[in-house]
Amino acid sequence: MTAKHYVQSAIDLWEAEVIKGLRSVPQRAQVHQWNDSTWTREVKRVVGDIGVKHEFYVCASGWPGVFDNEWVFDVVWYKNDKDNHLVSIPLALESEWLRGSNDLKWDFEKLLVFKALLRVFVHQARTKSAVNEAQRGLIALISKFDGSVKGDRYLFAGLDWGTNEFLFRPITYGMQSRTRISAH
Repeated sequence: MTAKHYVQSAIDLWEAEVIKGLRSVPQRAQVHQWNDSTWTREVKRVVGDIGVKHEFYVCASGWPGVFDNEWVFDVVWYKNDKDNHLVSIPLALESEWLRGSNDLKWDFEKLLVFKALLRVFVHQARTKSAVNEAQRGLIALISKFDGSVKGDRYLFAGLDWGTNEFLFRPITYGMQSRTRISAH
């Protein structure tokens, strides 16, 4: 296996684990009637724990003693070399619970300029149609951004209030076959 294929396989694995982990969140949120800040905190914990499992350092606020302080995004996985120099950012996650298109755009644009191997954006909408509409608008920003590079990986996780489930849309820029919508 070439180094490029190894990296792609690793990203595929992380993406699958993030999807699996996030699927468990809405049920717990409904039972405990979480507010937006609790949602954010729990999303950070789920994704942060996956990063730790893969032996990355994790930055995410709200979890002192568990993760490093928040750095740039809601969640960042990072890797340092033996001399404690930053060598890679495997994952960056941003979440925005406000539903306005400008609110979503503002937070998503941070991911556009960041060079993580996998960029995750978590949001919510009242219906499946609204989730899809929001994601289509954000995806359009990827192709408009001059810094987008073929192969850039994104995972959109939109919570549909109607079904209380995340709708996942993995995107690889410039590779149409990777674009799909998955509700389960």
